Amino acid sequence: MRGRVIIVGAGASGITTCKEFSEAGYECIAFERDEAHVGGVFRDAYEGIQLTSSTALTSFSDFPAKENPPKMWTGPEYLDYLKQYAERFDVLRCIRFGCEVTSIERTHGGSQGYWKVTVRQKGGAFGSKCFVEYASLLVLTTGTHTKPVLPSFDGSGAFSGKIIHSSEIRGFDVFAGQRVVTIGVGESGSDIPLFICQHGATSVHISCRGVGWVFPRTRPRKGGLPADLATNRLLWGLPRYMNGVLSYLMASGDAKKDEPVLKMMGETNLRHPSGVYKTYGTKSSSFLEAVVEHGAVLKPQVRSLGPGKRVVFTDGTEIEADILVCSTGFGPPGFTSLLAAGSADGLLKRVLDDASTSVRHLYKRAVHPELPDRLFWVGFARPQHGSIPPIAELQARWLAASLSGQAPALPESGLMRSIIRQDKLREERLFDGAARRVGALADHLFLINDLAQLLGARPPFLRLLWEDPKLLVRLFGAVHSTAQFRLAGPGSDAGRAELAACTIRSYPLVWLRRRHAISLVLYTVAMLVVGVVALGFPVPTPWMQALCPVGFGYLKRRSLASRLVHAALVCALLAALSTLLALLYALAMGATTLLHDVLDEDATDDAAEAYVVLPAAKQFSTATNATQGEGSAVKRLIRKVVLANRATKQTAPSVDPDLMGKPEPEVAVIMARREKSYEDQDQPW
Repeated sequence: MRGRVIIVGAGASGITTCKEFSEAGYECIAFERDEAHVGGVFRDAYEGIQLTSSTALTSFSDFPAKENPPKMWTGPEYLDYLKQYAERFDVLRCIRFGCEVTSIERTHGGSQGYWKVTVRQKGGAFGSKCFVEYASLLVLTTGTHTKPVLPSFDGSGAFSGKIIHSSEIRGFDVFAGQRVVTIGVGESGSDIPLFICQHGATSVHISCRGVGWVFPRTRPRKGGLPADLATNRLLWGLPRYMNGVLSYLMASGDAKKDEPVLKMMGETNLRHPSGVYKTYGTKSSSFLEAVVEHGAVLKPQVRSLGPGKRVVFTDGTEIEADILVCSTGFGPPGFTSLLAAGSADGLLKRVLDDASTSVRHLYKRAVHPELPDRLFWVGFARPQHGSIPPIAELQARWLAASLSGQAPALPESGLMRSIIRQDKLREERLFDGAARRVGALADHLFLINDLAQLLGARPPFLRLLWEDPKLLVRLFGAVHSTAQFRLAGPGSDAGRAELAACTIRSYPLVWLRRRHAISLVLYTVAMLVVGVVALGFPVPTPWMQALCPVGFGYLKRRSLASRLVHAALVCALLAALSTLLALLYALAMGATTLLHDVLDEDATDDAAEAYVVLPAAKQFSTATNATQGEGSAVKRLIRKVVLANRATKQTAPSVDPDLMGKPEPEVAVIMARREKSYEDQDQPW
């Protein structure tokens, strides 16, 4: 054994950390305060909870979900998956249930270990008891949802109604016949108003100061595939300076839908001040469904409460409410509370204070530069799109491989601080106000690609280009699951690499979705421009990071020849994908596309006429191909027939007066003269 590791918490992050460190040769012990089950916050979730990320984006990389095609798990289904994962990798033997860590201390390298951890064990004939464990490494995996935040309101002391946090809800029958105000529209805040409406509340008002970028769980909204299957390298690998263009095109498309909820969602997103890349995602449109289909009312922020059951909003309106449900999220985890009472360890206190203030003070959300090889955090990254557990798995895998020598060692403290500053600045610029409200908010695609780069597990793009191009296409066009990081690197033996490839191939491609067409064009243009610049000139770190999701990696560390070949191949692949998609759309448009080339602009309304004319035109062109060329004959005949049809529609002559009563030979002569006059005029097409 390499050493002993104590893991605090046995939720999704805790059990994958235990599994990864065990596989790296460490002795693991995990303390979980629940008395019997893994699963973290999902053990105590409200009735009817459904995840907002699909099985493809939530399952771990080497233990794919059985559901095919992907779906949205319910709370009990996800708990069952976590239990199966723990059993499959023999994690349960490492977990001590009913045990809560009360304090941690450094022993400064004593014979028993670097860390002294005090644990309180629940239950037993004589009540709780405390004991001490020692370890060389300590990993905190308690998660971001531990300390509920309740807002304060003017006059709340005079409010006679009930104020609760959404984390206190277990069932919704208590809301029947009640007047309810819900505050906040995060993901739980989006679902809860709909459940309350469905359980017979007298009235529901939804108060919010702002909304993230709203997505439905599925497309179509009822009975469709998970909408997050579009979370791929094409859509989310675009440089973030294209945020405005992509946001407008996505939102305006939804705003034109006939379906009322999707239409309202598009209109809501069009009003968003930041855009899809610069905020957190609300991956549930349930609150809009509550408004459209159940009569809930959207309101601005609450200004004051009371007296009695009075609720006053910032727009001056007021209502009576029996219950206020605050879906206002969770505060910083407060790691400083783990410090032993009376401890004089200033360094440990400073490290815990830094992490409590913001996990952005940690290197890749996992390591503090002042204790870089002893204390770690896993699972404290809330992606704007995607889910936390696969990020936690990748963090744990990277840390275990780095500490055991299977991957490059962690950088020295000075370099670590520099990278922390760069990452923190980039994320605060990207997310702006959302970064202040959601301390753990992270850019999903960039973070997991950075972690994979550090681990040495980025997909082998160039090798796949000639060995398995179909799999390469799916790495770009299918959902961006962490299974792709099992194709190479530590923890990617032949069996797991094959399982990962099969998993990626099983995910559906949704090429003809409008957002894919938009992103593919923008993506190709952006990568060509940035890639060419990066070949010969120093580029800013954000630009270089923008190249990483494409597969360029850190180009400046390679020879010029290697960079040229790499860039040319990737750009060629992107150009080929763009061409393929353009051809598919051209085929879908059919003869309407041809009319844009053949007729004047105002002739496009005659598409139906062209469908009738084309078979005859093809026969005519075959007969005249030797003298005129097939293309010009087709165009000439289409032009003549469509113009004749249009003239017929305008003047409606039932009989040509010049031909009335003429014998067939004379009619033929007259028609030949008309043919000649068309040719002599040589009118432009």
